[in-house]
Amino acid sequence: MTERVDLETILARAEATPEGPWAADHGELGSDVYRLRDSGPLIADLSPELAEFIAAARTDVLEMAAELRALRHQLRQTTERERMWVGMAVAMADQSAPTAPDEQSADGPSEVGRLQGIIEGRHAPPTTEEIVAHIEACGSWLIGSRGGYNVLESDLERLQEFADRCRRMNLSWRWVAINVSGAPCEWPTVKP
Repeated sequence: MTERVDLETILARAEATPEGPWAADHGELGSDVYRLRDSGPLIADLSPELAEFIAAARTDVLEMAAELRALRHQLRQTTERERMWVGMAVAMADQSAPTAPDEQSADGPSEVGRLQGIIEGRHAPPTTEEIVAHIEACGSWLIGSRGGYNVLESDLERLQEFADRCRRMNLSWRWVAINVSGAPCEWPTVKP
Protein backbone atom coordinates (compact mmCIF):
# COMPACT_ATOMS: atom_id res chain seq x y z
CA MET A 1 0.00 0.00 0.00
CA THR A 2 1.57 3.27 -1.10
CA GLU A 3 -1.24 5.68 -0.23
CA ARG A 4 -1.73 6.86 3.32
CA VAL A 5 -4.79 5.35 5.00
CA ASP A 6 -7.53 7.98 5.49
CA LEU A 7 -8.08 7.13 9.13
CA GLU A 8 -10.68 9.83 9.77
CA THR A 9 -12.95 8.61 6.93
CA ILE A 10 -12.67 5.01 8.09
CA LEU A 11 -13.44 6.00 11.68
CA ALA A 12 -16.43 8.08 10.58
CA ARG A 13 -17.86 5.07 8.71
CA ALA A 14 -17.25 2.76 11.68
CA GLU A 15 -18.70 5.17 14.21
CA ALA A 16 -21.78 5.74 12.03
CA THR A 17 -22.72 2.07 12.36
CA PRO A 18 -24.94 0.99 15.26
CA GLU A 19 -23.03 -0.04 18.34
CA GLY A 20 -23.12 -3.69 19.22
CA PRO A 21 -22.79 -6.03 20.67
CA TRP A 22 -22.97 -7.90 17.40
CA ALA A 23 -23.13 -11.67 17.07
CA ALA A 24 -23.07 -14.29 14.36
CA ASP A 25 -25.59 -17.12 14.54
CA HIS A 26 -24.81 -20.27 12.58
CA GLY A 27 -27.79 -22.41 11.63
CA GLU A 28 -28.48 -25.23 9.21
CA LEU A 29 -29.63 -22.84 6.49
CA GLY A 30 -26.69 -20.45 6.80
CA SER A 31 -25.31 -17.85 9.13
CA ASP A 32 -26.94 -14.60 10.19
CA VAL A 33 -25.51 -11.47 11.79
CA TYR A 34 -27.49 -9.93 14.64
CA ARG A 35 -27.19 -6.88 16.77
CA LEU A 36 -28.07 -8.45 20.11
CA ARG A 37 -30.59 -5.71 20.91
CA ASP A 38 -32.61 -6.38 17.73
CA SER A 39 -35.16 -9.11 17.22
CA GLY A 40 -34.24 -10.38 13.76
CA PRO A 41 -31.18 -10.82 11.57
CA LEU A 42 -29.80 -7.70 9.92
CA ILE A 43 -27.86 -9.75 7.37
CA ALA A 44 -28.94 -13.30 6.60
CA ASP A 45 -27.72 -16.39 4.75
CA LEU A 46 -23.97 -15.80 4.94
CA SER A 47 -21.08 -18.21 5.23
CA PRO A 48 -19.97 -18.72 8.86
CA GLU A 49 -16.62 -17.00 8.14
CA LEU A 50 -18.24 -13.92 6.59
CA ALA A 51 -20.78 -13.68 9.39
CA GLU A 52 -17.99 -13.75 12.03
CA PHE A 53 -16.00 -11.15 10.08
CA ILE A 54 -18.97 -8.78 9.77
CA ALA A 55 -19.97 -9.24 13.41
CA ALA A 56 -16.44 -8.29 14.58
CA ALA A 57 -15.76 -5.56 11.98
CA ARG A 58 -16.86 -2.49 13.97
CA THR A 59 -14.87 -3.44 17.06
CA ASP A 60 -11.86 -4.53 14.99
CA VAL A 61 -11.81 -1.27 12.98
CA LEU A 62 -11.94 0.89 16.10
CA GLU A 63 -9.15 -1.11 17.77
CA MET A 64 -6.95 -0.97 14.64
CA ALA A 65 -7.58 2.77 14.32
CA ALA A 66 -6.47 3.35 17.91
CA GLU A 67 -3.30 1.34 17.32
CA LEU A 68 -2.59 3.15 14.03
CA ARG A 69 -2.98 6.53 15.76
CA ALA A 70 -0.55 5.48 18.49
CA LEU A 71 1.99 4.23 15.92
CA ARG A 72 1.72 7.42 13.84
CA HIS A 73 2.28 9.50 16.98
CA GLN A 74 5.33 7.40 17.91
CA LEU A 75 6.71 7.70 14.36
CA ARG A 76 6.25 11.49 14.38
CA GLN A 77 8.12 11.76 17.68
CA THR A 78 10.98 9.56 16.45
CA THR A 79 11.24 11.40 13.13
CA GLU A 80 11.22 14.82 14.83
CA ARG A 81 13.92 13.75 17.30
CA GLU A 82 16.13 12.34 14.54
CA ARG A 83 15.65 15.48 12.42
CA MET A 84 16.64 17.61 15.40
CA TRP A 85 19.88 15.68 15.98
CA VAL A 86 20.72 15.52 12.28
CA GLY A 87 20.14 19.26 12.00
CA MET A 88 22.33 19.91 15.03
CA ALA A 89 25.09 17.69 13.70
CA VAL A 90 24.99 19.38 10.27
CA ALA A 91 25.05 22.83 11.86
CA MET A 92 28.00 21.88 14.03
CA ALA A 93 29.80 20.33 11.05
CA ASP A 94 29.50 23.61 9.19
CA GLN A 95 31.03 25.50 12.10
CA SER A 96 34.54 24.15 12.23
CA ALA A 97 35.79 26.78 14.65
CA PRO A 98 38.56 25.47 16.91
CA THR A 99 38.18 25.57 20.68
CA ALA A 100 39.23 28.97 21.99
CA PRO A 101 42.41 28.95 24.09
CA ASP A 102 40.57 30.35 27.12
CA GLU A 103 38.23 27.31 27.08
CA GLN A 104 41.09 24.96 27.75
CA SER A 105 43.11 24.40 30.90
CA ALA A 106 46.41 22.67 31.42
CA ASP A 107 44.42 19.50 32.18
CA GLY A 108 42.68 19.51 28.77
CA PRO A 109 39.47 20.89 27.31
CA SER A 110 36.87 22.48 29.57
CA GLU A 111 33.41 20.96 30.02
CA VAL A 112 32.13 23.22 27.24
CA GLY A 113 34.91 22.03 24.94
CA ARG A 114 34.23 18.39 25.86
CA LEU A 115 30.50 18.74 25.13
CA GLN A 116 31.22 20.57 21.88
CA GLY A 117 33.49 17.68 20.89
CA ILE A 118 30.66 15.19 21.55
CA ILE A 119 28.24 17.13 19.34
CA GLU A 120 30.78 17.78 16.59
CA GLY A 121 31.93 14.18 16.50
CA ARG A 122 35.12 13.19 14.71
CA HIS A 123 36.32 13.07 11.13
CA ALA A 124 38.29 9.87 11.64
CA PRO A 125 36.05 6.80 11.56
CA PRO A 126 35.77 4.70 14.71
CA THR A 127 37.81 1.55 15.05
CA THR A 128 36.12 -1.82 14.75
CA GLU A 129 36.37 -2.17 18.53
CA GLU A 130 34.69 1.22 19.07
CA ILE A 131 31.91 0.34 16.64
CA VAL A 132 31.29 -3.02 18.33
CA ALA A 133 31.34 -1.51 21.85
CA HIS A 134 28.91 1.25 20.88
CA ILE A 135 26.48 -1.10 19.10
CA GLU A 136 26.57 -3.49 22.08
CA ALA A 137 25.52 -0.51 24.25
CA CYS A 138 22.49 -0.08 21.90
CA GLY A 139 24.00 3.02 20.32
CA SER A 140 24.07 4.13 16.71
CA TRP A 141 26.24 6.41 14.60
CA LEU A 142 25.25 9.60 12.81
CA ILE A 143 27.49 9.87 9.76
CA GLY A 144 27.52 13.09 7.77
CA SER A 145 29.35 14.76 4.93
CA ARG A 146 29.95 18.42 4.20
CA GLY A 147 27.50 18.11 1.33
CA GLY A 148 24.69 17.57 3.81
CA TYR A 149 24.23 13.81 3.39
CA ASN A 150 23.52 12.24 6.77
CA VAL A 151 22.62 8.75 7.83
CA LEU A 152 21.79 7.28 11.22
CA GLU A 153 23.17 3.74 11.23
CA SER A 154 23.23 0.90 13.76
CA ASP A 155 23.98 -2.12 11.56
CA LEU A 156 27.37 -3.51 12.62
CA GLU A 157 28.39 -4.88 9.21
CA ARG A 158 27.47 -1.72 7.29
CA LEU A 159 29.27 0.47 9.85
CA GLN A 160 32.44 -1.62 9.70
CA GLU A 161 32.37 -1.67 5.90
CA PHE A 162 31.89 2.10 5.65
CA ALA A 163 34.55 2.86 8.29
CA ASP A 164 37.02 0.63 6.42
CA ARG A 165 36.16 2.38 3.13
CA CYS A 166 36.69 5.80 4.76
CA ARG A 167 40.13 4.72 5.99
CA ARG A 168 41.13 3.16 2.63
CA MET A 169 39.96 6.10 0.54
CA ASN A 170 40.91 8.80 3.08
CA LEU A 171 37.30 10.09 3.20
CA SER A 172 36.50 12.81 5.71
CA TRP A 173 33.01 12.11 7.03
CA ARG A 174 31.85 13.32 10.42
CA TRP A 175 31.05 10.51 12.87
CA VAL A 176 28.83 11.30 15.88
CA ALA A 177 28.08 8.65 18.50
CA ILE A 178 24.34 8.55 19.33
CA ASN A 179 23.03 6.91 22.50
CA VAL A 180 19.93 4.75 22.91
CA SER A 181 17.82 7.88 23.60
CA GLY A 182 18.85 9.43 20.29
CA ALA A 183 21.21 12.05 21.73
CA PRO A 184 24.90 12.62 20.89
CA CYS A 185 27.16 10.93 23.43
CA GLU A 186 30.83 10.27 24.07
CA TRP A 187 32.57 7.70 21.93
CA PRO A 188 33.06 4.36 23.64
CA THR A 189 36.31 3.81 25.44
CA VAL A 190 37.91 0.52 24.48
CA LYS A 191 41.00 -1.10 25.88
CA PRO A 192 43.74 -1.95 23.35
